[in-house]
Amino acid sequence: MSKTAKPKSRESAFLAPTKLAILSMSAGVPVTLLLSIFAPALWALGAAWIAFLLALIVLDALLSPGLFSVSLTPVPPRQVYIGDSAKLLAHIEFTGKAPAFVEVTTNKSTIAQLTPARVLAQTQNAKAVAQFDIIPKRRGQLHLSRFWLRWRGPLGLVFKARTMPQDMHIPVIANIRGVKQQAMQIFSRDQRYGQKRQKERGEGTEFDSLREFVSGMDHRRIDWKASARHHLLLAKEFRTERNHNVMIALDTGYLMSAPLDGIAKLDHGLNAGLLLAYIGLRTGDRVGLYSFDAQPGLICKPLAHTGSFGVLQRLSAGIGYSNTETNFTLGLSRLGQSLDRRSLLIIFTDFSDTISAELMLENLGRLVRNHVVIFIAFNDKELEDMVTAAPDTTEKISQAVIAAGLLKERDLVFSRLHRLGVHILETQPERVGPKLLAKYMELKTRGVL
Repeated sequence: MSKTAKPKSRESAFLAPTKLAILSMSAGVPVTLLLSIFAPALWALGAAWIAFLLALIVLDALLSPGLFSVSLTPVPPRQVYIGDSAKLLAHIEFTGKAPAFVEVTTNKSTIAQLTPARVLAQTQNAKAVAQFDIIPKRRGQLHLSRFWLRWRGPLGLVFKARTMPQDMHIPVIANIRGVKQQAMQIFSRDQRYGQKRQKERGEGTEFDSLREFVSGMDHRRIDWKASARHHLLLAKEFRTERNHNVMIALDTGYLMSAPLDGIAKLDHGLNAGLLLAYIGLRTGDRVGLYSFDAQPGLICKPLAHTGSFGVLQRLSAGIGYSNTETNFTLGLSRLGQSLDRRSLLIIFTDFSDTISAELMLENLGRLVRNHVVIFIAFNDKELEDMVTAAPDTTEKISQAVIAAGLLKERDLVFSRLHRLGVHILETQPERVGPKLLAKYMELKTRGVL
């Protein structure tokens, strides 16, 4: 929740001549010099021009609103979700006379970008509203410490500026709203078409119902006793088991902290992981959360029931960004030790080349012996763009050759993962949630878990 505390920065105010006033004043100097050389009797005209401008500047300063006749009231959003934008409003009010326009800006932040950088707000009845769009870059607290206001006098020769201290903190969190919206769309679509029940049926071992045997069904499913009793050939249908363990593992190392489509890869993975957690809890499975970089981080063992989603949400807010290299041996070994039964492991990570991937492959090979592993990586769009770029310069040709080599190494790693028995999802950030959910439902239906 956003909050506005007592401002800590100093308040300041000043006035200064505009560019118009400076240029007009500067134009009078060479005219005065020329008159003093070629028409000494008229040199006073140039001096009079400068004095006249000085008088206009003083008059403009007196006619414009006072430096301390303005107040600013910010209206921040309660919170901002990664991947969405939010609006920040600044209500400005002048006591007495007001300028036609007031320019508003605020401090920059690494957490989010505010656009536009400067807002020119028109005043009506001595009031104005400046609107900024908050575009988040990463999770954290967006701190806005001050606003700057600037307005011109009616003659356009002087401007006044005022610093308005603030101490505003706006939380930037994982996109929980988007997660719940996607989840509700999935459940409402299933209910609309009568598919919710069908998705629970699969190759599991939990008996669901009897139905008339039709051509193409497995003969081993025929229930001979029930068929004799009803004088009709009946076959058993099974539903997929519930209460599976699902563990969402997030690599928080420097590769996953790099931005992709405006936000960190880690946040793309976190949004997709929370979507799966919500669906998994709704369908009766148990979901846990784990993070690691150079050291193991957060460990939350799988929780049951839909109400546990709030716990996972709060814990995910504490998963930070790291600039260290990921230790796959320590991180994945600790993940394996924390599990006491067969689980579905969903691992969000990234690698740069086959050498750095060796330890990852070795440790994933150990995990896949006892668990089902889904490995999720994002398409390297930068490398793909280099390969497909027009080779019109020597530099672009070199870049294309190097990028093609790196993509080939990436494909080799994926091939080795596939041979180990790991399920691989390499996709665009905007499609990782739906694709992960589809793979999860497929594994449940097939009874792989």
